[in-house]
Amino acid sequence: MPNTWPKWRASSSTSNFKDETYTRGLNVYTTITRADQDAAYLALRRGVMDYEKTPPVPGPESYIDIPATKDEADDAIETELADHPDSDDILAAMVLTATPQKITAVTTSGEEIAITGAGLAFAQSWLSDKAAPAKRIRRGAVIRVSQEGGSAWA
Repeated sequence: MPNTWPKWRASSSTSNFKDETYTRGLNVYTTITRADQDAAYLALRRGVMDYEKTPPVPGPESYIDIPATKDEADDAIETELADHPDSDDILAAMVLTATPQKITAVTTSGEEIAITGAGLAFAQSWLSDKAAPAKRIRRGAVIRVSQEGGSAWA
């Protein structure tokens, strides 16, 4: 069967569109609906997040030495967290204090949060004094947090 599509649709070359693409725009139609795309994205994201929670857990993304003065600390935290952008509902946070019972951290928005109880289960092995120093969750560690069940942080 001969190709009945117009030449511009059959070609993958953008030279057919020339500069009009930048001024008139371009519509792209696919066979997937927005709802199906959103469902696929969420399913893939959920699968990746479940996988990330299986051993070995990767640990903090990076560390900094937080300065002692509040203004210097705020600047250092803001600068470091800028290098770790949020991803939808998964936020970058800087650990201020860490014990096996509680992590206090600050998010990129400046909100100070507390992670306790079941929210610590995922990272419990990195809160131990026996954890490898390069993987231990401690003051100055950049971690990822999310709200579980509406208000509790994990």
